[in-house]
Amino acid sequence: MKSILRLLPYIIVFIAAIYVPADSDLGWHLKYGEYFFKTGSILKENTFSSMMPDYKWVNHSWGTDIITYGVFSLFGFWGLSTLGALIITLIFYFFSKAAKLTLWDQTLLFPLILLFENSVNLISFRAQLISILFLGIEYYLLTDYAESKSKKIWLLLPLFLVWANIHGQFIFGLGVIPLFFFGLWFEEIKKLKIFGFIFIGIILTTLINPFGVGVYKETINHFLNPWGKYIAEWVAFTELSSFWWKHILFGILIFSGLTTLFFNQNLKKFLPEILTALFLYFMPFLARRYAWSFYYLSLPLLQSLSQLFVPPKKYIKNLSAILLFITLITVIILKMDILTTPMDWKEYCNITSCSQKGAEFLVNNNLHKGGKLFTIYNWGGFLIWNFPEIKPTIDGRMVFWKDEKGYSAFAEFYPIEQDLVNIDKTKYNVAFVSPQKNVYQRLEKLVKAGKWDKVYEDEISGIFVRK
Repeated sequence: MKSILRLLPYIIVFIAAIYVPADSDLGWHLKYGEYFFKTGSILKENTFSSMMPDYKWVNHSWGTDIITYGVFSLFGFWGLSTLGALIITLIFYFFSKAAKLTLWDQTLLFPLILLFENSVNLISFRAQLISILFLGIEYYLLTDYAESKSKKIWLLLPLFLVWANIHGQFIFGLGVIPLFFFGLWFEEIKKLKIFGFIFIGIILTTLINPFGVGVYKETINHFLNPWGKYIAEWVAFTELSSFWWKHILFGILIFSGLTTLFFNQNLKKFLPEILTALFLYFMPFLARRYAWSFYYLSLPLLQSLSQLFVPPKKYIKNLSAILLFITLITVIILKMDILTTPMDWKEYCNITSCSQKGAEFLVNNNLHKGGKLFTIYNWGGFLIWNFPEIKPTIDGRMVFWKDEKGYSAFAEFYPIEQDLVNIDKTKYNVAFVSPQKNVYQRLEKLVKAGKWDKVYEDEISGIFVRK
């Protein structure tokens, strides 16, 4: 019974984390993985989209693409969903281990963190989840070293070797190390001796990848590229939005935790964790994607709050068990729709709003040929995998691409999609677009003006042909 009780928080997390994979980039990740399995090499040229053909790209998530295709080819959508839930559960495990959460802490804090992490968890498996997992492992190794000078700190080297071949967010993990060790400097300067060797070793280790220093250039380009502001996860929380208020609320909880540590005279003990959390709190106001890492990193500070509500010792386990079983039942009831849903491309399109029938109409009527087809950004990945004969205009890989002459496909594409540039004055003769995009309303006007014809329409898409 004791073992089951210890597992129960993680069982709750696993079930709560089961979602239909809904990453709009899933299709091209699958294609890259498929290419590797078929050829044994990494695809570096753009062969999928019509804009910037043959552009050489530093694919910093090439390792994830192999995992994605391998799991999908064997187990389909359910395989990816299960893998995503498993990774999220491991994320909770390592961050909980780093923060040394008790069963009571897990009972109170796991549901809270699940609530704040829902926005990223509901997309299910993607490279970013693996990065957060590796961040959790990194954080556990750092806190373990801070407490006991454990030699396990050297495991950071193989961790970052793998991480640099899985996802470019390893640079975020690099940034956490100086923050953490800076906090240690105030506690015990002797623990800093090993820092320089480890940090240099990690940087050298991360260069062991198919693109060498190119992974750094590609990742840094994500920060400097002005077009990133039009991609949801790379923009800041909109002021006074629900995300913004949730982050402010979380900040209040962190401040309350700090106050508790102060009165308990534990600030110095948790200084590395405090400095790391306080610095990273402001990152989501630059790019929201960093919020999901920050919430996990804040667990040591939230623990001081959960300890305020600890019942008398003889009641702790009983009350924890009752609350956990109530949470488990609630989670199962809330997840019944997803647990009974047949996961396939039809359900994927129901979630991501892509049109299989519209794509079939394009192919059946040969409207996809000639290189004059305009498609919207979000459908690129779906088309690349499901309709390889259709070359989408652009897809999720290409926002940050810029060639040696400074040309950006996204810079040309985006004004057309948003109707800042009249599509009638471009080279495109066929448009496969969503009614949610401004270009659709422009095309409706062009149909009324007798310049274009609407040849197909469903609730998700429309196909227009220039006369």
